[in-house]
Amino acid sequence: CNLTDVDDKIINKCNAESISLQELTNKYTMAFFDDLEALNIIKARAYPRATEHIDEMARLILDLEQNGLAYQSEEGSWYFSVSSKEG
Repeated sequence: CNLTDVDDKIINKCNAESISLQELTNKYTMAFFDDLEALNIIKARAYPRATEHIDEMARLILDLEQNGLAYQSEEGSWYFSVSSKEG
C-alpha cells in the first residue's frame, strides 16, 4: 500500500482551499488510518508516500521510455505502453 500524497486533483484542491499539500494530505491520511483501526484491518509494515519517491519515479519513467515501454501524452502525462510489452 502506498499513500498518494500528490497528483493533479490534490494540487487543485489545495489551490481551491488555499491550504498546503501537507495539510490536505495529512487530513486524509489520518482518516485512512482511522478507518483501518475502525475496521480492525492489520496495518502494513510501511506506507510510503509518493512525495518521498519522486526522483525514483522519474528515473523509472525515463528508463521505461528509453526501452519503448512508456510514452508521454500531448498534455504531458506519462503512460505505460501496454501494447509494447509481451505477455
